[in-house]
Amino acid sequence: MVKPVIKQRFKMQKHSVSITGCQILPNCDVVFVDQENRSILLFNNSGVFVKEIMTFKNMPSDICYVRQREVAVTLIDDQQIFIIYVDRNKIMRRRVVNGRCCGICTYEQMIYVIVHPNSVLALDFDLNIKHSIPIVSKSLSRIAVFGDQLYCTDTNADSVFCYSKEGEKLWSFNDEIRFPFGIDIDTNGYVYVACNGSNSIITLSQAGTKIGIIKSEDSGVNRPLAINIDRELSVLLFSNARGESCLLSI
Repeated sequence: MVKPVIKQRFKMQKHSVSITGCQILPNCDVVFVDQENRSILLFNNSGVFVKEIMTFKNMPSDICYVRQREVAVTLIDDQQIFIIYVDRNKIMRRRVVNGRCCGICTYEQMIYVIVHPNSVLALDFDLNIKHSIPIVSKSLSRIAVFGDQLYCTDTNADSVFCYSKEGEKLWSFNDEIRFPFGIDIDTNGYVYVACNGSNSIITLSQAGTKIGIIKSEDSGVNRPLAINIDRELSVLLFSNARGESCLLSI
């Protein structure tokens, strides 16, 4: 694996933030979810703050890219998914779900969202629910999808789980990691996990074996929480708990 190199840094405008989700847009602009201030923030590809896209009455949780300049955002306690047009600061579509919704991702024209207590919903880009995947774990945090498998973090269990798209658990990983949160997958199928409590970003194979770790302060890692990978550009965006964020080449 190539040693990560910092390509860009992002500095939050507010002193106190909690970044729980991040997303690279096609032009390399970046959107962050600031849960503490209940807002989503836009930065340009030079690392400069552009605007606060939207604030919410209740806490947003996670974010993913949908299409063009649209992103999907989960609101935990509202039990809703919003599709937001970034340039217009406008909610385009919304879907109420039957439970607290947390992690969200897109894969092959579908949206996958964790809905507590024990399911993953698959929706199309118009937020029509296509099917529900039953999941045994009741405390999943974040999700990534690659091929026919779902990869999820469980902060309560200090574990990473891999499931089939039918909900069958294929493997779990919990070797010396604490508070795994953000998760994503690169073009080779390697699984990257932001481990806040272990102060590292680990890399797993598709079979669930540990193959790498990003821990050096030279990479900007300092209690990482949110993570996102652009597979075409081979770059990884991560945000530390208090807002320091970096874009790495991987």
